[in-house]
Parts: sequence; structure tokens; C-alpha cells
Amino acid sequence: MKPIYAAFALTACLMTAGCTEQAGDGGAEESAAGNRAEASHDAPAEEALSIVLTVDGLRLSDDSNMVTFGTPEETAIAEMDAIAGAPTERSSNDECGAGPMAFAHFGALTINFQNSRLVGWSMFDGEEWEGRPVATPAGITIGSRRAEVEAAPQAVFEETSIGLEFTADGVDGVMSEDGPEGVVINLWAGTNCIFR
Repeated sequence: MKPIYAAFALTACLMTAGCTEQAGDGGAEESAAGNRAEASHDAPAEEALSIVLTVDGLRLSDDSNMVTFGTPEETAIAEMDAIAGAPTERSSNDECGAGPMAFAHFGALTINFQNSRLVGWSMFDGEEWEGRPVATPAGITIGSRRAEVEAAPQAVFEETSIGLEFTADGVDGVMSEDGPEGVVINLWAGTNCIFR
């Protein structure tokens, strides 16, 4: 399968098709710059990250504010609202391999729920994020080059039915292509709705 089609297939599978409802108004796109903490030692950029994507959840604003997998849905949404505004969309999919899932979309970032508990997150290339800094603790984000992924702890690459997948620092993702010009086009951790 060609990388562009694999990326499209992954994006189409992860972006759910059922039960969509729009949430809020344009206020959902407002920046939460006032809530950002000073950059930590592991931040990949000079500007403080508003969200750090981790293997067990999301670190919001600073090291002390973790929203881990298992957090109640209402709490996770409220915490995200403080950083990224209200969800731009809510949806669900009853046909995920892991069972029925609900989703809250915050532009490029989607957080996943089962039984009203946070179980995973995913991030996609091509979705709006309004310039908010978001990355893994190792600095991997959408658009990172292969060399950046290879430099992350425990980086492993494997060609699969959805493209060139990798695991680095405990987080999974897909590259746009094999080779040094490849960039990260998808990231995820926890339970996700991926059709292989």
C-alpha cells in the first residue's frame, strides 16, 4: 500500500464516522497561552508546551497536571478545555476493535473514551491546531523527521498494513514515507480505533 494511501486510510479509520455533534462556537479555538508554564527540561522547543503527549495520558501545562488513562470523561474534558478550549466536535464509533468508543476532538488532537473513562489519544497531520505547542516528552510531534524519531528512546520502525509505523518513547505513530525525508503524520497512545 502506498504511504499516502496508508496515511489516508489510517486517518479515515481513526476519524470516526458515527454520531457526530458539533460543540461550542469559535471560542473553542482560543489560545490558552496564559495557562502555559515555563518550559521544562524535556520540552522540545523554547516555548513551553501546552500539552505533552505521554504513553499513559496527557500532561497539561506543567509537570503537576497529568490527565492519565482511566480519568473520568468529564474531568478529562474539563482539563482539556482549560488548555485548548471546548471540543470542536464529539463523536462515537460502535465498531472499533476494542469495543464502542467515544471521542472528543480538539482540532488535531482527539481523546478517546470507553465506559466514560479516558483510554487513549491520537493526533493527525493536516488538522488545525492553531500553533499550540504539542509533543511527546522526547520532542516528537507531527512533522518531526525520521532522525528525530530515531533519537527518541527505544525507537523501532516496522512496515505494516497502515504504513511505516514506529514506536518511540512508548508512543506509536506513522511516518509519511521510509527514508530520511519521511515525517511523522500520525501519533497515538493507549486504546485507539485503528482498522488494520
